[in-house]
Amino acid sequence: PHIDCLKNLLQSVNHQTFKPRECIIGLSETNDKKKDILEKELNSMGFQFPVIISNKDSVCYQAENRNRSIAKATSKYITICDADDVIHKKRLEIVYEQMEKHNCHALVHSLAENISNTDYNWALNKNPRIVLGEALYDAMKKTEDKHLPLPIEFWIHNAYITFRKEVFQHVQQDTNLAMYRKEDSKFVRDIIKFFGKNNKTMVFIDLPLVLYNR
Repeated sequence: PHIDCLKNLLQSVNHQTFKPRECIIGLSETNDKKKDILEKELNSMGFQFPVIISNKDSVCYQAENRNRSIAKATSKYITICDADDVIHKKRLEIVYEQMEKHNCHALVHSLAENISNTDYNWALNKNPRIVLGEALYDAMKKTEDKHLPLPIEFWIHNAYITFRKEVFQHVQQDTNLAMYRKEDSKFVRDIIKFFGKNNKTMVFIDLPLVLYNR
């Protein structure tokens, strides 16, 4: 079922109006033989981008898998998805345009809910609210110790962040086991802490560009 969800995510990436340079998947408890088989299968599905698997034999939590995968990325911007997501067909185009427009280091957006996904093209507001770093930082401080979508005022989901590769030099996912199942929200919080104090480095756009594929 997990692999089926992953294939659905990759199909939504393949429908993007702005194609990615690569798609890197972080897996644990996966030896090189299994990795090669799955990578070959996924790359035979006709996607318009290479699928690269970053694997490790041992048990790893999400944070370690993501750190390892981010380190392998070669593009200017990195965007994160969970395997059980699908993304709006214009997500990468919109995120790229907004990051270039604002010349920001990181961007977050809202989450799609109660949408029947058929063609990765659900309706979007043509004039979405845009919030700059200082307001994000202030709102994040109000939810500092809560594992919730954040900041509450702007309904940012824990995982949906895009950032410049250089951000990874300053902020990485926390691999401490005490952060298990909280690492994605902490990662977003840590980036907002680091870059959100300056309006020029952090942006929120109120567009639901990712759908949790329940």
